[in-house]
Amino acid sequence: MPLTYILNLSIRTKAFPEEWKAAQVTAIYKDGKRDEPSNYRPISVLPTCSKLLERVIHTQLYAFLKASGLLSKAQSGFRAGHSTVTCMIDFLHAIYQGIDNGETSGVLFLDLRKAFDTVDHYILLRKLRSIGLKESAVTWFRSYLTNRMQSVKYNGEVSDPLPITCGVPQGSILGPLLFIIYVNDMPDAFVGPKLNLYADDTAISVRSSDPQQLQLLLQVQINTAADWLQRNRLSLNVSKTKIMVFGTSTMVNRAMDIEVMYGQDSIELVDRFKYLGMILDNTLSFKYHVDYVCRKIIPRLKMLSKMRSIANESICLYLYKTLMLPLFDYGDVIYDCIFQQDSEKLQKLQNAALRIIYKKPHDTPIVELHRLGKIYRLEDRRHYHVCHQTYKCLNDLAPKHLGAEFIRPDAVHSIQTRFATEGNLTVPQVQLQLCTRDFYVRAPFYWNLIDYDVKTSDSLQSFKNALFRSNLFDFA
Repeated sequence: MPLTYILNLSIRTKAFPEEWKAAQVTAIYKDGKRDEPSNYRPISVLPTCSKLLERVIHTQLYAFLKASGLLSKAQSGFRAGHSTVTCMIDFLHAIYQGIDNGETSGVLFLDLRKAFDTVDHYILLRKLRSIGLKESAVTWFRSYLTNRMQSVKYNGEVSDPLPITCGVPQGSILGPLLFIIYVNDMPDAFVGPKLNLYADDTAISVRSSDPQQLQLLLQVQINTAADWLQRNRLSLNVSKTKIMVFGTSTMVNRAMDIEVMYGQDSIELVDRFKYLGMILDNTLSFKYHVDYVCRKIIPRLKMLSKMRSIANESICLYLYKTLMLPLFDYGDVIYDCIFQQDSEKLQKLQNAALRIIYKKPHDTPIVELHRLGKIYRLEDRRHYHVCHQTYKCLNDLAPKHLGAEFIRPDAVHSIQTRFATEGNLTVPQVQLQLCTRDFYVRAPFYWNLIDYDVKTSDSLQSFKNALFRSNLFDFA
């Protein structure tokens, strides 16, 4: 029987094939104590054919959501053009704005316990109706969600199958999209704070110049979150939920005594937190994140040194680009603002890698190594990536609200100047040095250095190529 016939039959009869509902789960260790089941992530393996059908439905559902503008702009997870980096840019921009206005930001980082696995099917189906799905489509999703079975594979043994009564299917194509629909109305429950969501990673930000008022605002937000979670049958992992305050050193010191309660439990106030893969500190210096990257790079550097004795130059360069460069690159448009000593820490590791690859002694001018491989210094690479992200924001390749934050000269002056006609952006004036680290302060500065012909490239790839050829950022 042709697979296309089966897929069309499923849609026509509003039923998901029962044989495709069986999942085999393997537990992958995340962190914490290894004897705690909650510290393992279940990885579910589903039939390949089921994923083909899910992809068809996903394409149609996502197109409907996008065309209707139904998804909250606070949600960055599992959406085209969105990423952890775009989420972080938006999140930090509000904090920098507050600091420059003399306000301390307080942020609740919520950790939901088994969020994907505890989605209530009845509530999800109700929410699918509320966004405008026809009853025939809701019936198909009911069939998709119900009567599912799973077994667990461990040490080569497979358990007897048991029914799944809640949650979106792990390892599925539709599961993540259904989850962001489930939490899509969460921002609507809050009045005042800024929410940033990346799937179930939730940050709730408030601002005030008065520490007591900041504590009150944070307490209101955790109470609101508790009400929404209860209504939607989700639960908070209190021990992993944290509070941070952001500001200048003086602002932070004034706010370090705040206490926020969740029922009878006090939410821990921390001075650093790993959010979306980046370690944030109170004053946004990113020094702890730099240390984290260095700790990740050093073992790989040792491995590269051992490999160099048996592998040629091109293989070692490939290993550098696949195992080390992504660690340097991740979030670099965010931490581009690091202090010189932290920048030098990272640069020394890149220099060491290049000396190993090209078998050059320690006294070899580093300029020569960069030009050999046509590899940017990390600082220039960060600037290069800031320009990439700016191009995406200005050309609807990133969330629209990110591009809207840039200030164009014609919005400030009615007279068309050469500065404006060259596609430049206005660099915002800020009062505090700390706030020059904001992406929206740094990005226009680098963007304005680019030639007009490069800025107006007709695609991201042609922009990257033209920027590379322009030698705006040299290999020295």
